[in-house]
Amino acid sequence: MQRIVDDLAPGGDLKATLWWVESSETLRKNRRPDPPFTTSTMQQAAARSLRFPPGLTMKLAQQLYEGVPLGEAGTVGLITYMRTDSTAVAPEAQTAAREVVERFWGAGYLPARPPVYHTKVKSAQEAHEAIRPTDPQRTPKAVRPFLDDKLAALYELIWRRFIASQMADALYDVTTALIPTAAATEGSPDRRESRSVSEANPGAPAEREEWTSGPTACPTCFAPSAGCWSLTVF
Repeated sequence: MQRIVDDLAPGGDLKATLWWVESSETLRKNRRPDPPFTTSTMQQAAARSLRFPPGLTMKLAQQLYEGVPLGEAGTVGLITYMRTDSTAVAPEAQTAAREVVERFWGAGYLPARPPVYHTKVKSAQEAHEAIRPTDPQRTPKAVRPFLDDKLAALYELIWRRFIASQMADALYDVTTALIPTAAATEGSPDRRESRSVSEANPGAPAEREEWTSGPTACPTCFAPSAGCWSLTVF
């Protein structure tokens, strides 16, 4: 309703506007999660969400790939090779990711089969994998005490993107209404189309526009405090 009000009368003043709903239709649509990162998509997401220039992103990714000290576990490589244009994922990594999804979100967020993403780049080296955590069970919270802020933020971004890529599609109900209007001062008929979108099944909550740490973020999961899932396991 509010969307219709905003479309017809900016500021919410309906007194000067005569309007009615002539017809409406609601369709169920789906949105597939984005594939796991390639080098270029990781750089783009880091620039958009973390404000990291490409050079810094690759430097940090190199550190995560080569390994960081994780206490008694020793030095551990946290991500797969960071120079790749492939979106392929090893079956064992998909299995581990599905276990993470079921554990933290429930089986309802899992697709019937692990998704397969096809690389659009013709020259892609399919022998390589997409950029992903070497162990999806190693959550951002688990490694946070061993990483500085920038390394932690990039690992968080990679982890969330990969886990989200293995989730079920998000489902939306899209309602479109055809609304004839007549301005009270002119009396001239006008037809407008208003569209509203509501979530039927949120799907892929691990990504959510690559939530990242910042001044208003939850100190545990790095989601904005207004949208934190309260899943402190992260």
